[in-house]
Amino acid sequence: MSGMERPGPVRLRRSFTGEFKRDAVAMVLDDGNKIVDVARRLGVGEGTLGNWVRQERTDRGERAGLTTAEKAELG
Repeated sequence: MSGMERPGPVRLRRSFTGEFKRDAVAMVLDDGNKIVDVARRLGVGEGTLGNWVRQERTDRGERAGLTTAEKAELG
C-alpha cells in the first residue's frame, strides 16, 4: 500500500435541517428520552445529538455559554 491510499471507507459529512435538529432535541429535552436512544432511532451520532442538546440548553438559559444568537452575532 502506498502512502497516498486511505485505509477503510471514507466518511461523508451529513447535514441536517433545523427542523430535524429541533425535533431530535425535543425528543430528549421535552419527551425525556435518552440521547443514546434517540440517536440510534434517528441514525445520528450520539456526540452529534449531544452537541445539539447542549446548545439548546444554553439557548434556553439552562446552561452557561454562548447562545446561538450570540454566536451568529460574533460570526
